Amino acid sequence: MVSTRSRKEGTEDDSPAAKRARIERVEYNPPHSVFTDMQVLRAMWFPNIKGDTHQEQLESFYKTQAHLYDSYRCRMLHGRKPLVKAMPANKGDVWVDLGGGTGSNLEFFGANINDFKKVVVVDLTPSLVQVAKERVKAKKWANVDVVLGDATDQKLEGLPEAGTVDLLTISYALTMIP
Repeated sequence: MVSTRSRKEGTEDDSPAAKRARIERVEYNPPHSVFTDMQVLRAMWFPNIKGDTHQEQLESFYKTQAHLYDSYRCRMLHGRKPLVKAMPANKGDVWVDLGGGTGSNLEFFGANINDFKKVVVVDLTPSLVQVAKERVKAKKWANVDVVLGDATDQKLEGLPEAGTVDLLTISYALTMIP
């Protein structure tokens, strides 16, 4: 799901200047092996879901596979790549990725992620957020913030000010959001 606010009174700006300002995408195919796939499948087939809160239950499911999430899900979730490639992302945009997990959507922009004014990845699961934070630090993406919290909380600390977001995405998280 992609939501954008229009730039000119309800119309998308498709002028040549705007098209030149679009942010380029790159290929993203994380490494994987049969062994890592089996670890993820084991966690999925034999989940040990515990906890009283939604966050605790999600964490109990993802914590053993968070470090392998991208390598398996990149091949399993076939809609992610077309979603990111179709996003109307322009230089200087503010992007919020709700339910952004490990921040893997950002990888499709590579170093071009720096063309965004600001990127905020929001997720409720601590282990996935940790992977996202490690990714941001390793890539030295100074314009990216990772926020641990509930995507339904409009007052969540770390979100951009209301009315300043150009692009909002939710990929593979709608069914996980309470």
